[in-house]
Order: sequence, then C-alpha cells, then structure tokens
Amino acid sequence: MLGLYANDVLCRTAIGRGFSEGGDYDRHGFQKMFEEYQELLGGFSIGDFFPSMEFIHSLTGMKSRLQHTFRCFDQLFDEIIKEHLNPEREKEEHKDLIDVLLDTQKNGEVEIPLTMDNVKAIMLVSATFPALTDLIIYILFEVLKAVNYPRNSETPPVPASLIVESPPSPVRA
Repeated sequence: MLGLYANDVLCRTAIGRGFSEGGDYDRHGFQKMFEEYQELLGGFSIGDFFPSMEFIHSLTGMKSRLQHTFRCFDQLFDEIIKEHLNPEREKEEHKDLIDVLLDTQKNGEVEIPLTMDNVKAIMLVSATFPALTDLIIYILFEVLKAVNYPRNSETPPVPASLIVESPPSPVRA
C-alpha cells in the first residue's frame, strides 16, 4: 500500500498525473506494466554473466516479456509526451519533469541535445528509482541553471554555489 502511494506521488511529480489503480492512466494498465518491469529488472539474467548463453532468454520467454514490456512503456510514454506537447491542454500551476525536459529540448539549453528517447529514458528511471530520481532531478536542475553562459565562451564560468573553498593547509617543517 505504501509502495503504491509512493509510486503515485512520484508519477504526479514526474509526469503530472497519478498512475495508481483508478487513476488517470489505469486504463493503460500502468500498475501491471510497472510490476512486470520490476520483476524483470530484479530477475536473474544468465546472459549478463555469460554472453554466450544469452539464447536461453529466448527459450525461457524472458526476451519476449522484455520486448513486450518495452513496447507497452514506449506507447504509454509516447502518449504522455503527446499530451504534454498539446497546446490546448490545461496548464498546471507547477511544471512537472516532462514539461521541464520538453522545454529544455525545445530551447536547446544544454550542450548535448535531448532526444525523445532521452526524455523517455529519464521518465523510466524516474518511475523506477524514487530516491535516485530525487537526486537526478536535483542534479539536472542544478546543471541546467549552471549552463546559462554564452555559447561562444570557451570556458564556462563556475557558479559561486559550486565553489568549495578549503582552509589553508598548515606548513610543516
């Protein structure tokens, strides 16, 4: 029950909607997809340890389960992104992670361009690791704030908040 609540809060933060049973996206079976994803993620994969034995995944059905789960998430994320790109959608008071990523992609604010696959990957990570997601979001926002320097500058200025001064070391004889 607590895990379901945590996932719902996390999805509201990252995507702008809740995904718990009875939520907006329950018609997609998000909860079942997420459980399948967690099971596959936590399962033993002999191909990771012995690449020559990767064919076993085809025999056990693990490969088809992975591909099916990937396609389901890909379709869901496409729909979420399409919904966020719709100019007629009702704007929220606060931007969620998807809005920030799409704005960053559109404005080209980062040196390495964000593709839709990058946005989907961040969505998947944010739905998987709640504690890690908070850290990633914080780092992403700090990096995006720190990257506001002229494009033609060869060395970007270091933001004052990132400078750490150490006390002088004592001189030993």
